[in-house]
Amino acid sequence: MASKKRILVVDDEEDISKLLRLILEDEGYEVYVAPNGPEALALLQKELYDLVLLDLLMPGMDGWEVLKQLRTTAKARQTPVILLTGRTTNLDDLRQDMLQYSAYITKPFQPDDLIARIKQVVAP
Repeated sequence: MASKKRILVVDDEEDISKLLRLILEDEGYEVYVAPNGPEALALLQKELYDLVLLDLLMPGMDGWEVLKQLRTTAKARQTPVILLTGRTTNLDDLRQDMLQYSAYITKPFQPDDLIARIKQVVAP
């Protein structure tokens, strides 16, 4: 039996993290949650994940800074990242550096759309 894919959810909104955990676990993923950037980076130093779902707008260290530091971390440099954003305008700004992340999803999101995007990025 293949092992479950491991996803790290990084979001400061507890309700969003809980919702993501429920959706992803229901799909058979192993889910870990970090409520902020520093905790996410600490987890990424210790463990390998198949995907990071990363909120962009967090207090303190925002998602862009987390992504920048993640890409300089040898252990996590190649980990796929899907950005979560509440932004509904100027999404072209998010496309400026596609090498740094795999995709983005706007909040609020539909669970089916989220799962479809994850499956595009992380092979089952």
